[in-house]
Amino acid sequence: MARQGDELRLEWEETGGPVIVVSPSALGFGSVLTERSIIGQLGGKIEYDWQRSGLKLRITVPLDRLSV
Repeated sequence: MARQGDELRLEWEETGGPVIVVSPSALGFGSVLTERSIIGQLGGKIEYDWQRSGLKLRITVPLDRLSV
């Protein structure tokens, strides 16, 4: 997690699970909640990078939308 200018950036990486052959075609419950919170409520963005070894996720949120 890092502050870059007027944004908070968080990178998440999942590894050790089964090999990902194809990116999921639908969002699961956790992804739906995450998108509603980050995008809908905080005006941020989420980037999904599905790799064979696991998911890399990048979340960016404007600092003025957070209580920091």
